[in-house]
Amino acid sequence: MQSDFYTFLNRFASFTEAELAEINKCFHPLKLKKGKPFLRQGQHCRHVVFIVKGVLRIFYMKEGKPVTRYLGMEPSFITSLSSFISQTPAHENIEAIEDSELLLISYEDMLRLCKVQHAWETLYRKVLEHMFMCVEDRIREFITLTAEERYATILRDRPRLIQRVPQKYIASYIGVAPQSLSRLQKSIYDHDKLTNVNNLM
Repeated sequence: MQSDFYTFLNRFASFTEAELAEINKCFHPLKLKKGKPFLRQGQHCRHVVFIVKGVLRIFYMKEGKPVTRYLGMEPSFITSLSSFISQTPAHENIEAIEDSELLLISYEDMLRLCKVQHAWETLYRKVLEHMFMCVEDRIREFITLTAEERYATILRDRPRLIQRVPQKYIASYIGVAPQSLSRLQKSIYDHDKLTNVNNLM
């Protein structure tokens, strides 16, 4: 198992060598090619995924068109949260938008580790809290921010996404058409250029 994964886990809780060895037995590697699905709408989400390398997106289908809900990249956990917790059919899809290397833990192993490891239970709680906060932030952004402000937020907080994710998915993520994203980018570029000029005066 990758040392980066251990480093990531220890950001949430402190694990002993024995605990990490047990965790190692519960995670299984998967390589997912670009464009390949990990989960389709209607399937039961049986796993939480740790992204070792790559980018995954969660999206809904609306009137035959994909609407991106979340973009996850390494190092992070990703899953269809409500489907995983309730073990009911998912309302969303998950697919790779880069060739990706993943580590998977099943619903059963997740619950078993929570019972036998206090540190893992702490990590699980903190990861769930983070995921819920991300959902709340997304709702708040769509209610209170303009599309330009949502794009600026990604530029500020997650600039690597802009570099690695196709523009059509970025546009879907902030709720605009691809051509509208091009106008937003130009508007932000012109604003920044003007600001830099004014700072020199």
